[in-house]
Amino acid sequence: MTNFPFELSKQVKHIDIVKTRTACINNAFTAIETAKLTLSRLEEMAAQRADGKLLDIHTVGATTHALRESVDRILVGLIESQTIPGDNA
Repeated sequence: MTNFPFELSKQVKHIDIVKTRTACINNAFTAIETAKLTLSRLEEMAAQRADGKLLDIHTVGATTHALRESVDRILVGLIESQTIPGDNA
């Protein structure tokens, strides 16, 4: 004999875990794509500087900061994908 309410609760919890994991991994992948674009911009800036062009320091700083934000979102997405929703331990 099964304990129906317990089984239903367990199933819902599993669904919540899968939904959370999927959303977090999606966020990580989105941040990875953003980081790739940001790195391309930084590579272009480095090539321009190597060619002797002066760079706008504000743009360099903002672009570098955007890369840091992407790295943080990647880390958070990967870590949170391994946590259980509602687990405050």
